[in-house]
Amino acid sequence: MTSINDYFYDDLLIILFEYLDYESRVNCRQVCVRWHSLLMTDFKFKSDRKLFLSNCSIHPDLAPVSILMVSQFAYETLVISKSALNWLSPYEENAMPFFEFLGQFITEMILTDFGVDRDTHQIFKALPFLNRLKIRGTNSFVKIKDLIDLNCLALFANLNDLEISSPLCIDRIFDLKLLMPNLKSLNFTDFAHLESRHLRNLMKLEKDNPGLLRTMYLPMFQENRDDGKHKNEIIECIKRNFALKRIIHTSHVPLRTSSVSDVLDECRNINEIFLYCTEVPEITSFNHIFVLELKLTDEFLPDLSPLNALSQLKRLEIEVKEAACCFSHNALNLAKIEILKLIIWKSNCNECYRSISRSFQFLREFQLITFCNATPRGQIKSFFSAWSSSLSELTIRHANSCIGIPLTSELNGCDKICSALKSLHLGNNIVINGNSINKLCQICPNLLTFKFHVGSASPPIDRTLEKFLIGMPRLRTLLIHPSETSFFNVTFGEASTIIETIIKYGRNLRNLTIPTHYKTNHTHAMKSLFKNLEYLSFVQLKEMDSRRYGYVMSRVKYLESMQENSNKLTEMEGG
Repeated sequence: MTSINDYFYDDLLIILFEYLDYESRVNCRQVCVRWHSLLMTDFKFKSDRKLFLSNCSIHPDLAPVSILMVSQFAYETLVISKSALNWLSPYEENAMPFFEFLGQFITEMILTDFGVDRDTHQIFKALPFLNRLKIRGTNSFVKIKDLIDLNCLALFANLNDLEISSPLCIDRIFDLKLLMPNLKSLNFTDFAHLESRHLRNLMKLEKDNPGLLRTMYLPMFQENRDDGKHKNEIIECIKRNFALKRIIHTSHVPLRTSSVSDVLDECRNINEIFLYCTEVPEITSFNHIFVLELKLTDEFLPDLSPLNALSQLKRLEIEVKEAACCFSHNALNLAKIEILKLIIWKSNCNECYRSISRSFQFLREFQLITFCNATPRGQIKSFFSAWSSSLSELTIRHANSCIGIPLTSELNGCDKICSALKSLHLGNNIVINGNSINKLCQICPNLLTFKFHVGSASPPIDRTLEKFLIGMPRLRTLLIHPSETSFFNVTFGEASTIIETIIKYGRNLRNLTIPTHYKTNHTHAMKSLFKNLEYLSFVQLKEMDSRRYGYVMSRVKYLESMQENSNKLTEMEGG
């Protein structure tokens, strides 16, 4: 039986783990068995069981691979980006033992901008326990023909879940089960440019494997096109699939005339809907929806009151393309919604924003993205006031706007303490200065991630950075980007001062993007940051003149360079 002292002991180990460097973390099993067991099972360490491979060489004798393989740290999730393939081909013989080591434990894999074909199939051979695969990005793919030609049938013998951007990314999709005989769930995120023949292939796949598809596309049926001829077949395919979770529908006609409402009324298992339409449908009969995405294309904002019927709705995304208003002026009853995203192209109506603050009582995440030149003032203050006790992530971006809005005036009079706010992203037209930083530190004392932009209206960043880092000692991620709409530059002296200030006050930073000057020794600057900030894992330096050059280094690269320098020194001494 576990005693209360054991729980206190676990809490102490968890606290200590936060202060370990990279090598000590993965070697934790050498400290004690209980610590290692915590890291492999406790939810608090779930992110530590995820390994990111990007811009690094794989060699058993070089860090970080040498450290990982000796430690026997058991990763559950492997994330690989396209840039990781730069080292895979020339180092394949050295890389495969590492993937075989990872394959003892990896159950989930996430790929970005590449996929499965004759060049990468060896990686997947080394991961026999993989049961979940996500392939993201516009260049994602599964080339079934390549793998059949290589006689790689049942390459993913234990795979249960596959998510990929589009059906177009899988050639010969009807042969998918030859590679993945135990596949139980197939998800898509985009159905753009899908033709009738692709829909027929999807329907055949679903008919042969009932319950496999979790996302289905409903086109705008037109009788003079092929999809109109298959209308009933598509609808029946949706109705008989009780595992279906998400519907994506595009229609420029009123929804009640497109047969979609009838489909959704009967399919109670569907809990996510994406609608590209001109009106909000009467959806009173399916209040089981959790996620709703609306792209409204009419020049007049339709009646949003039907949303009140969705009593279980947790996430709402609305994009308003043409209308002068972006939201109902009468407050809606959407108290259960936790995540809200608004994309607004033309509206700058103050009354709409006031109604937004009144309609959502317990928002946890909020994104506001606007494309209009003029936006109402006082937005940030109203959002802080409305959701001070619940909001943990706030993003406000004003694309294409050159109007500088001082953050000081936006926060003037705000007396709410937003203790729950952990992440704040402010767009390129919001001007940050010393006074606004003081106010922000007071309002958001527990901020962990801060992203903002600097432009021609911004004061010298080195003057405000020290105040912010002192006022936000718990900050983990600091991202300072150039304005998207105005020119900005830093002097060589300012760039040097920024580095010195971060080394002095940014002791807990993990992720960093800062402006620099072309005369700065970027490699030396980044190595200096890694040497002095023990938790730092990623640095990006940006030259903020018209060229916008960027310099990137990860701790992995830093450790590799240190290893190479050490090897060269040893060779010189030996010689």
